[in-house]
Amino acid sequence: MEDSVTKAKEPSDQVYLEVSQVDDASGGGGQDVEPSPESPSDDPGEPEKQQNARILEGEPVILGTDARLWTSLVHLLPLAVSVFLIASNTQRVYWYAEDGPRLFFEFTAEMFEAVLQLFAKVYELLVIASLTALTLKVFKRRLVDRHLPLGLLTGAYRVGDVRYIFTRFFLRAVLDPGHWTTLLLALLVVGNTFLSTLIGPAAAILLVPELGWHPLRDAFSKVQLPVFFYNLPIHSTWPRVLDASVSSGYGCDSVAGWWKYSCPSGGYVDFTKWLTEWESSALANDFISQDPTGVVRRRLIAAAKETEHNYDIQGLLFSHMAMTTTSMAPLVTIGRLFNFIRWDSMDADHGTKMGAIHDTAKFRLTTRTSSESTIFQPLVQSDCTDYPVDVLSEVSDIRPPYFSYHLNCLGDPWCESRLGIEDATAWLGTKLGDGPGGLNISEWMGTYRLWAPNATDDWEPLLASIILPYRNGGETHAMHYLCTIIAHWMPAALSISPAENDFVNSNVSDFIALDSRMDHFDNLTDLAGPAIKIESEWLDFMMPEVNVETPSGTMKGYRPVGFIIDGLLSEDDTLESFGDIGETQFGTYGSRRRARSYVQKAFTGMVAEALSRVAPKSRSYMVNSYNDTTVVVTDIGNHPGAVQESATWSNGMVVDIQPRDPGFLRIKFNESILSHLGHLRNVPNDLEVVGNFSSPQEYVDHLSTLTHLGFEVETYGYGSGNGGTATIFAITVVSAYLLIVGTYFLYVMVLCKCLLKFDIPTITAWGDVTELVLLAWNSRPHPMLSKTSVAVHWSRWQVTVGIRADQTGRVSLVTTAGYEKLKRNELYH
Repeated sequence: MEDSVTKAKEPSDQVYLEVSQVDDASGGGGQDVEPSPESPSDDPGEPEKQQNARILEGEPVILGTDARLWTSLVHLLPLAVSVFLIASNTQRVYWYAEDGPRLFFEFTAEMFEAVLQLFAKVYELLVIASLTALTLKVFKRRLVDRHLPLGLLTGAYRVGDVRYIFTRFFLRAVLDPGHWTTLLLALLVVGNTFLSTLIGPAAAILLVPELGWHPLRDAFSKVQLPVFFYNLPIHSTWPRVLDASVSSGYGCDSVAGWWKYSCPSGGYVDFTKWLTEWESSALANDFISQDPTGVVRRRLIAAAKETEHNYDIQGLLFSHMAMTTTSMAPLVTIGRLFNFIRWDSMDADHGTKMGAIHDTAKFRLTTRTSSESTIFQPLVQSDCTDYPVDVLSEVSDIRPPYFSYHLNCLGDPWCESRLGIEDATAWLGTKLGDGPGGLNISEWMGTYRLWAPNATDDWEPLLASIILPYRNGGETHAMHYLCTIIAHWMPAALSISPAENDFVNSNVSDFIALDSRMDHFDNLTDLAGPAIKIESEWLDFMMPEVNVETPSGTMKGYRPVGFIIDGLLSEDDTLESFGDIGETQFGTYGSRRRARSYVQKAFTGMVAEALSRVAPKSRSYMVNSYNDTTVVVTDIGNHPGAVQESATWSNGMVVDIQPRDPGFLRIKFNESILSHLGHLRNVPNDLEVVGNFSSPQEYVDHLSTLTHLGFEVETYGYGSGNGGTATIFAITVVSAYLLIVGTYFLYVMVLCKCLLKFDIPTITAWGDVTELVLLAWNSRPHPMLSKTSVAVHWSRWQVTVGIRADQTGRVSLVTTAGYEKLKRNELYH
């Protein structure tokens, strides 16, 4: 084909490009000049012929609303995948194990990740196709309805091309839009372009699972109530008032209490061993103790800070310390549960198989912090100071003040009403004298006194007075250590991962460990529980009196605090390394500061250990199932014996117990029930009394009043939903895509069709930029563009164009109004 020849016509408001062609194939030299609107045919019948030709030869450009469904299918799959990605990453979901999924054949984790990366790429392409189709629909409608700046003419075809939005013709259209809707179109191109660029990384982040801890579904699916009970009421497990009734009846008031984990003094033997190594360890490491099941362990965590106040004695130093540890009741229950899981998994014939936890090699338990869990642990605070007794005795009428101003009551009204009283000096002297309410202990190494309020007294802190010898310059002196001690029950959330280690961790212990200098200790106020009142009668359980046989005779009335303090002093009895205060009495820290820290840690830790063991030994249950007539319960601490036992009710009375030997199902039998059960064998009449129940539901309701542990179970593997900055970024990107498509849908289907009562046209032509080029090629240029071929001045991109049709059905790019808009279901060529 030879070069086209352009023929200028008379000026008019509408300019077209006329094209003359020479057909080499026909060998003719004639020219076929297409008619223009300015030069209609002279034949009066020609318009009708042209109209018939348009109908017979043309193509429909604007279709009805039914066609919109087919043109919108490109959005369906990426929308569905996007919703799935957001849903799966806004909640924690476990996908497969650490070594890979088990499908039709075994995938390694690396193989499956590669497959998911491929799916992420496919999803990226689908989203880009969706955004491109959406933008193209908007631009084509704008062209057939209004005019569009020439700089935005190909914008819909260049979605994803970041360089395009920085070109001069695009910026010209944005900076001088002519109409606010043009600016919206430009922003649509910018948004979809950046979204197309970011959707790939976002898809990879959301679709490829990450290695970590994820919830294990159906962990206890075979247990109707997924909680485990320690058979004590909550107020008995963590009593607020420690009096003579607490810990009594279990031998805790004798030396036998030193060897029972459920007695307050049960941990002193190991605690003393830890203290005796202060010279090598400086007591910097946590005290670690084992639960009696031998499965899990716990730590005694300490945090401390030191302040100086100028009271009656210049340079008097006070050390504020906090110590906490996990209570023994939940520790024992967790140990029993782990033993039960291990035994139950090995017993294929009689095991209950509580759920998916049996088939999980690596899991983590975390107690629920909601009302389903009733777990507390002690938090003990102490405020201690020290002064040389011989120096202080030289100053008349001087006593250390009652210095509890530094202790934090954590919002408890009992505590706040008593701390910081004005007549502190007289009050302190009375409490630390030889009056009632305290324990006086005199040994050759020192004198100790503990004071606690009586049952009839209001809440008061626990006071400790310790006088210990030390040597300085070859002379023996005495140092007086004075401590005020308060304690709280703190709501605790426990966690343990047996595959990693056997330590039971808690949120309270973690807080104290991180806040080792107590800089943020006040933040515990919102989490704190009630203050504990330690009464003087309970001190005999915390420090039971024993007789110790020595070569020189019997030491009567010896208490474990004596062993604890003896463990702090030098083994060679010189005491030089423990209490030496240096060259001056108050001018240096020396080992005096260290000695005060050791004494404070010994007494504070002793109280924390005792409080963690106040709950007596009891059984641990789980409910397998129950209905209107029968309840099935398992004692998770009674293995490898009977796994399950049940009780059956009829007409409000127990009619059967299986097995009938005394087991873990503790039901009160009154005379009427015993008479009704007279036909049963081996029904004991001395079972532990925990209630008189008329139905399984009443029994289960009773269990909810006991100390119970509800667990969230996690497993280690690949999953999604653990959050993080990358996940938030990816969800934001995918949500932006949904927002764009959703806004477009609402505009088309709700705003336009339902509210404004007009349909948005569906345009089938110009789906590719080549079609648009051909349309422009067969249209007349604007005068400003008629001689433009290589470089276009930036000002010329302000020309606006639209798509219109003339009377013959010929469609062209026009620069001004005047010709008819394209109509629905009409044929055009």
